[in-house]
Amino acid sequence: MNLTEEQASPFGAAPASINMTTTRRRDRLWIASAFLLAAAFFLLLMSGHIYARDEETLYQMTDGIALHGEPLVSPDVWGIVESAAPSKHGLRPTSYAPGQPFLALPWYWAGRAVGALGGSAYAVYLSRFVVLTFNGFVTAATAALLFALALAFGYRARVGVALAVCFGMATFALIQARTFFAEPLTALLVLLAFFLMRQATSSTTTDRRRAILFAGSGLVLGSSLFVKIHAALFVPVLALYLFLTVFSSFREVRAWRQWRTLVSRGAWWIGGFVFPVVGLLLYDGWLYGSPFTTGYGDNPNVFTTPLATGLHGLLYSSGKGIIWYAPPLLFALIGFVPFVRRFPRDGIAILSAAAINLLFYARLQYWHGDGSWGPRYLLIVMPWLLLPALPVLNRLLIPGWGVAKTAARAGATALLLIGIGVQFLAIAVSFDVPILTSTSDQARYFTPSQSPIAIAARTTRSRFAAWWKEQHPATNTFLLDQGFAPAEGEHAAHFPRWTYGQAVIALHPKSGTALHIKLTYFDHRPTALRATATPVTLTLGTQTLPPVDRLSIAPDNEGFILAYDIPSAMLHAAGTRLAISTPTWNPAQSGVSDRNENLGIFVNNLELWADGVPMTAEEAVLFPPVPATPRNVWFWSNYPEFPHLLDWWPVMLHDARLPGALSASIYAGMIAAIGLLIGGGGFCLRAARRIPLPVPQPVGPPTAVE
Repeated sequence: MNLTEEQASPFGAAPASINMTTTRRRDRLWIASAFLLAAAFFLLLMSGHIYARDEETLYQMTDGIALHGEPLVSPDVWGIVESAAPSKHGLRPTSYAPGQPFLALPWYWAGRAVGALGGSAYAVYLSRFVVLTFNGFVTAATAALLFALALAFGYRARVGVALAVCFGMATFALIQARTFFAEPLTALLVLLAFFLMRQATSSTTTDRRRAILFAGSGLVLGSSLFVKIHAALFVPVLALYLFLTVFSSFREVRAWRQWRTLVSRGAWWIGGFVFPVVGLLLYDGWLYGSPFTTGYGDNPNVFTTPLATGLHGLLYSSGKGIIWYAPPLLFALIGFVPFVRRFPRDGIAILSAAAINLLFYARLQYWHGDGSWGPRYLLIVMPWLLLPALPVLNRLLIPGWGVAKTAARAGATALLLIGIGVQFLAIAVSFDVPILTSTSDQARYFTPSQSPIAIAARTTRSRFAAWWKEQHPATNTFLLDQGFAPAEGEHAAHFPRWTYGQAVIALHPKSGTALHIKLTYFDHRPTALRATATPVTLTLGTQTLPPVDRLSIAPDNEGFILAYDIPSAMLHAAGTRLAISTPTWNPAQSGVSDRNENLGIFVNNLELWADGVPMTAEEAVLFPPVPATPRNVWFWSNYPEFPHLLDWWPVMLHDARLPGALSASIYAGMIAAIGLLIGGGGFCLRAARRIPLPVPQPVGPPTAVE
């Protein structure tokens, strides 16, 4: 085992058994701390909503397992990626494997419990809100595993932290952690299979532990096929790596003893691999009619993209190039040669994994993996691609100063900040917005001005500009703040529009002015309900305003013009919050239309004057309450017509307009969960630092690493 620089001593090494025991204890605590702190980070930055049909399909499969014991979905649900296989028991099979839906069951049941607190009106949003934390924990585990690999390669803990930060903060893994896609879990499992195999080859591993680790590697790799069949791309990679762990040179190929070792190790690895693979074959045979048919079918025509186009698109195209969505890969490119020199078999495995994945996905018809942020399919191999960054990160973090080192650190910091900035654009704006607003697929992938990064940047700027204007309104304006439905007039017109029972207007007149208000409205309830005029109440602060004029403009109490005066003294005393309150009615329940909302009055126009000068209407960003159906929740969460200030769970939860107590409970629960994770991570870190290093023995010169 390689000693880290922190373990190296000028007096020599401690006894091996003591050194190994204390080092393993400390490493495990460090890894646990890395996982818990990363989980808190991803939980803090989650969005809490679904972006794509793929995610909805996986969610519905989880629902099918929970309710029916089978990963099948109702043919009536929205957004399902169906398989061509026939239905079973009236339920439809999907194109996806059941591994992630099965593992997500605890999150599903927790989501159902939270959804029940909000009732049917909010159950769809809240149940998915909880399930959307799943990949945050998965990605945190991947970051912790990268940290563990850095330690296993012999690097200091701070280098492992840097590698985990590069992965979790400056690559599109951060955005995938906010989804329910299957790629994050697949990436974790194939990397874990590699880690277990590498640990099995350590010179300090006992024969019994080595057998368990090889079997575990095969078991994890085989299980990854239950999550996404594309994980099969890593079978030849790990088989090659297994071969290289036995034969370190061509001369050893002739040694019979080495072949016996390969057969022994291979038997354990294949034994672990076969068990889940047999289960998958039986599952495919039951669901799709043949053990060799997956939910993707057996159509070879999916490989239609020219290789050059696919490679260009995946590597450096403006819309999907991995170098733009994962800038820290530049560290790996720089460090690849020194990494391979020090760890040749690991370098060969990483290069093989990169080549196989690139060649496979470059030819795929849907090489881009839309809709997603960045080249979604390459997320599975990206943790492998980052490992050669270790020598570069190590050199950057070695103590010392100088012009060259300072310049290198400044450049590395800039690259890291660029990567973080790219990811935070997708936290500011749902990555569905660039997909929905780009001029075409071709432009989105290959035209820089139409790339998702560029569109997200423009959208973020415009939304923050609108928010700033709303927070700092001009004088002699009034702001339609809340309680209004979207306008139904011509483009850019503020009226006509419905109220939702109580509509709030923020007044911004010049100081010392008196106001005059003219409200023109219609009551579109059925005639029988309009026996008396709708009671309309205007309130300034806590003071009710009496109308100074009232004019009927339609028969049967269907329309009125109301006029009000507000003296400057009242405006100064009562404040600038004006509320229009009315009883509500439901057009669908009244048989008037199919609009199923509780509406107030139909405001044809609202005019205000300050000392005879017309005031200008401005409009706050208005959101209806979060809808009650999955399809409409998806529209509400992702469509540009609903310009949420940030695609971030506190903002989305605020815009959802849940009942106050329910909203406060969810905020409190999230903060408590994040706090517990941070506290647990801090506890593990403190415990690791309390473990004493082995007492050194003066037996020779220090052991050095790069």
